[in-house]
Amino acid sequence: MGSSTATIVVLKDKTLEALNLGDSGFLLLRRQEGGYQIVLRSKEQQHHFNMPFQLGTDSSDRPEHAERVEVPVEVGDVVLLATDGVWDNMFEDEIKNMVEEIDVPQEVANRLAEKAIRIGRSEGQPTPFSMRAEEQGLFHPGGKLDDVTVVVAYVSE
Repeated sequence: MGSSTATIVVLKDKTLEALNLGDSGFLLLRRQEGGYQIVLRSKEQQHHFNMPFQLGTDSSDRPEHAERVEVPVEVGDVVLLATDGVWDNMFEDEIKNMVEEIDVPQEVANRLAEKAIRIGRSEGQPTPFSMRAEEQGLFHPGGKLDDVTVVVAYVSE
């Protein structure tokens, strides 16, 4: 048996409703002067470093432990969902830059996944995971190869 983090996002009228449990998550971007800005990023939920909340047979974590958020959206907003293989290996600015460079959701998702996997295999590139490890007094240079899933959606009429 296994366990899993969970991210659920629903667009209801002009509101994004989301539940997030663990270290997968979502990012809401909005185009403004000068490019996209981060409106909201879900919060990682971890018991300890590299020990995320997870749903599973032997887990004490429950769906009601998930972070629940509601945020208004606008036409043109970009909603990006991803597993920890993305968040551990890519900085928010890298993600935002790719969204700005490519205007096809599936292509953004593919390119982000490819880059996260490439960085995950690196041995010396600074990553969000390596920086958090260092904050914990651990030495983990480079990426962290992990599951990578990316979904990108554009809010439209």
